Formats: sequence, structure tokens, C-alpha cells
Amino acid sequence: MINVYCLREWLVVFLLTGIALNTFAQQNIRNSFSSSVRKATFGVKGGLNFSNLYVNFIKAENIKTSCNAGFFAKLPLTQKLFFQPEILYTSKGTRVDYHNTTDDSGTYRFNFHYVELPLLMTIHVRSYLSFSAGGYLGFLTSAYVTKMNDDCTVKNTSNIKPSDIHRLDNGAVGGINFHHEKLMIGLRYELGLRAIGYTSDVSNKIAPSSKNNTASVFIGVNF
Repeated sequence: MINVYCLREWLVVFLLTGIALNTFAQQNIRNSFSSSVRKATFGVKGGLNFSNLYVNFIKAENIKTSCNAGFFAKLPLTQKLFFQPEILYTSKGTRVDYHNTTDDSGTYRFNFHYVELPLLMTIHVRSYLSFSAGGYLGFLTSAYVTKMNDDCTVKNTSNIKPSDIHRLDNGAVGGINFHHEKLMIGLRYELGLRAIGYTSDVSNKIAPSSKNNTASVFIGVNF
């Protein structure tokens, strides 16, 4: 069940989206007779995530590689400023190496799959270069731990109960984008601001106050 805190987060997102869309509509009306105003565009994108978890500071080790894919829109507010909402499937998590007294060793891969809603403001500083910043809200669809041997074969997989992890994640987003005609290549960083809230025995390798930390690279196409 989604609690009051979760509903409050969704309400904030919807309010921000409504404000931005209202601003976009008003701006379009004001500029309806100006041929210099850019048109709204839509597109698809996909790429790789390099994710980890952090508590009080960011660590470079234990990075897990996964993927992201989804859709985006670019709604012009001015000639150079755009509101950019997105809906993505994204996989996050971390990996933890283990060694025990029976000479058994390998890696735990903690896998968290989200449907994510980034809400960004994008400014074009050159025809080929833009910067994006904003926030995101993610809804967890599944979570599990994969135990892997040293030779990268899967030893076993354990599902994580929904009661052991927060269903919602939110954080800050920033990135840089390179453009060539309808093609876009981007680098992005997401810093989770909410603890994922592990409480189960299967997660004893991770602190309950851990938060998501993800860098990504992607390719997008505008239509």
C-alpha cells in the first residue's frame, strides 16, 4: 500500500508537471506568431547505467553495469530553454564481492528495477550542446539479489520482499547532451536522496541508509 509520504511525493511531481505544462502553453500562445520559436519534439533513448549505493559519501568501487531505456519530450519555453519530461525503465543497484572460510568466493549483485519519471529543464548553449538539470521520481517494479561465482556464472537468485525496500525513490539529476541533427548523445548523473530502506537478512551486506548513485550514458533520437 502507498503511504501518505508516497502520495505526497507523487502530488509534488504532478503539480510541477502541471505548472511546467501551463507555462509551456502560455509561452506558445505568446509566441504563436513568431517563426523563431522551436516546436515541441518527442523521442526515444537508451543506454547504460553505472550504478552503486552510498551512505554518507560516494565510493568508486562496487559499480554495477545495467541499462536504461524510454521516451522523452522537449517542450519549448523560450528559443533556448526547454521543459523535458521523460519516462524510463532503468536498472540500478550495486555489487559486493564475498569470500568465506570454505574458499568460496564470488559476487552479490543487488538489482533494483524502476519505472522512472525525470523532470528536467534543458538549456541549449550551442546548436550542438545543451545542459539538463532537475529531479526524478522512481517506482520500484522488482528487486532481487544474484549470487555469482568468480567465473561470472549464476549460483542462485533470491527475490527481495516488497516490505524490505522502499517502493519509491527520488533524487537530483544533472547532465550534458551533444546534438547532431536528430541524434542526441548524453551523459547524466543521478544522486538518490532517499534511503532504499533494507531490513531483510538477505541484505546484510548493505546499510539500511544506503541511497542510489547512478551515472549513465545514452543515445536518443528526436522525431
